[in-house]
Amino acid sequence: MPVVNIEDVPKHAGLAITKNLMDQNVLGVKGSNAAIAESERISIIVQTYAPGGMHNPHSHEDKEQAFLVLKGSGRMVIGGEVHPIRQGSVIYVPPNTEHSTENDSNDELVMVLIDVKL
Repeated sequence: MPVVNIEDVPKHAGLAITKNLMDQNVLGVKGSNAAIAESERISIIVQTYAPGGMHNPHSHEDKEQAFLVLKGSGRMVIGGEVHPIRQGSVIYVPPNTEHSTENDSNDELVMVLIDVKL
């Protein structure tokens, strides 16, 4: 199936290194549990952080990432630098760069995460 509506993709709890995060796996690499699991290198995940939600610092040696903030505000730490983010922000994280996300607001933070495997 090459087309799916995000509203039809089930939410599931984020990884163990997260707090108050719900993910929706929209597009994933072949064999993944994504709604569309046909990609060779790209995955797309919609992330919804409740107030106080966060993703602990981590890095990826095998992919680069881009984020698009759809709703809310918060902050990302990328390579040790703190960056405020808000609706409309586009964020790029190069491979091997430590990064984290935090919803430090009183509203939901909704982001689209695009992973590209190298």
